[in-house]
Amino acid sequence: MPPKVRRLGDPQGQAPTNPGDDDRKAARTFDEAFLHMLVTVESTYKALPRSLQIRVERWVLKLSEPCTNNSFRRNRNLHAALLAEMVRTQEFVEPFDGLPPEARLARLPGHMVSRLDIPGS
Repeated sequence: MPPKVRRLGDPQGQAPTNPGDDDRKAARTFDEAFLHMLVTVESTYKALPRSLQIRVERWVLKLSEPCTNNSFRRNRNLHAALLAEMVRTQEFVEPFDGLPPEARLARLPGHMVSRLDIPGS
């Protein structure tokens, strides 16, 4: 078996890093934050009237659909954070003033994102 050749720029004793590792780590971070937001919504939405509970449940189902990339995960998390805020304040504004769309979630407008206190949003 030939000896391993160390590439220039590779730290000695460490395997080269795979760029996909960063994407997977970010995806895991987005998913963990999303689960935390869902727990927050679940713990508070039962105080809402039944019609709003059903709407929140439909939004949670929509937000729980699989995401294919980190841009979609970030958008999903922004929606989830805003939904948690709407449940907390019991004031539902667009897009949560109705049922979720059948199509992919639209990007939240800047004025909606600015309502949230999320680092990096």
